[in-house]
Amino acid sequence: MTLLLTVGTGFFFFLKGKGAYLFSAVSALAFAVSVVAIFSFISSYIYELPTHHCPFCVLQKEYGYIGYLIYVTLLGATILGLSVGLLMPFRKIGSLSEILPSFQRKLAVTSSALFLIFTAIVTVRILLSDLILEGY
Repeated sequence: MTLLLTVGTGFFFFLKGKGAYLFSAVSALAFAVSVVAIFSFISSYIYELPTHHCPFCVLQKEYGYIGYLIYVTLLGATILGLSVGLLMPFRKIGSLSEILPSFQRKLAVTSSALFLIFTAIVTVRILLSDLILEGY
């Protein structure tokens, strides 16, 4: 639900140019919720062991290095999402006032896309897990 809210506020900012601070705040919240989800839930499905929660083993060869894709998309989405709000005060500077709004829109849509990619990766990985397929 948090990621849906984040993507929604990102596309709202992209379309209307409003809500930059909200999008940044929701991006930070989505990062925190996603990290907790990786530690407590997602990693168990990747390892296919209900008791294994290490967030670093997903970076190993035996798990197809999927952790790199998970962490890069999540960190990239979060950094870009936070940047949208952090750049708002600089819109008042004359030399930036023309180019910054379109740049922020690009940041917002890229961040939203990365959050969607992150969601797709972990969802597919969970659905293909033996824990789901075998009914654990």
